[in-house]
Amino acid sequence: MRYFVENLARWFDLCDYERHFALIVPKRAATCPMLLNAILAVSARHLSFLGRSDICDLSDFVRYQEQCLYHFIPSLNDSEAILDENILAATVILRYLEEVDVPLFTSETQHHLIGTRIFIRAQGEALVAGGLRQAAFWVAIRQEIYMALVNQRSVQPGFHLPPFSFDHSFSPADDCVWANRIVMHCADILRFCFGDDQANIEARHDTLSTWTRKWSRCRPESFSPTFYRAPDKSKKLVFPEIWYLEQCHVIATQHLNFCKILLAINNPKLRRLGSGSGHLWREVQVWTSLCHLVVYDLIENFGNYKLSDMLRMKSALESSNYAV
Repeated sequence: MRYFVENLARWFDLCDYERHFALIVPKRAATCPMLLNAILAVSARHLSFLGRSDICDLSDFVRYQEQCLYHFIPSLNDSEAILDENILAATVILRYLEEVDVPLFTSETQHHLIGTRIFIRAQGEALVAGGLRQAAFWVAIRQEIYMALVNQRSVQPGFHLPPFSFDHSFSPADDCVWANRIVMHCADILRFCFGDDQANIEARHDTLSTWTRKWSRCRPESFSPTFYRAPDKSKKLVFPEIWYLEQCHVIATQHLNFCKILLAINNPKLRRLGSGSGHLWREVQVWTSLCHLVVYDLIENFGNYKLSDMLRMKSALESSNYAV
């Protein structure tokens, strides 16, 4: 439990000033076996990944995961359980295991992915009512965006919220709200790129592009990097060193550039992707996964945002010969 609070909870609390996964989830775990075993499973898996066999190994992870699934599987058919925010939090913690373990360019795993969709769909608009439920939703939507990008698909319908239930405006708000706005916008763009609706493509693309540019112009100044150092070519360094103030600024920049790439390669006003589209999407998948892993590593080590996701995505965009 201590390892989760000190080392892993911040990965879930990236855009949450109230730090629900660090402060609330451990308390809830005392009375929720599924949540407790999810925390122990993810902690054991992370420690085994780091080679800390002196603390625990894969057998510990398997034992905790089996205990968690013992409670999880029956809950999928329980009308009351699927409304439980503690179980929703446990589900996104379990999905984190699949997210970091899934190999690139293979079919995505389905176990907790399906569970997340069921809980999100059941809890509906209550997901943005605040508290742990809302915190878990934002973790789930970021997980869904990453898997959708890697697997070239739309965001699942269960993650769509009615426009009136979420603030899509550019009105003053704290930085986590601004970060969540661009995260949700990224989900909307994925629906545009991979959805079945082919009506008014150019107009919809223009609307999405305009919103992206406006978010970039209107975002608070605190989202700007606090430090920039050009790469030292004499040391064979390719990427610059960039520092940001907070974790939510990194996540926002990551998703902003996801938006730019998606809109660029799906711009109906430019040439339509033909036989080379597979190559371009493979490139996007590579950049997506690299950025995802780099951001995770940076947050694990705090503060020093080297190999910035912003510069990675910018390079990918330029190499594709597109512009938003």
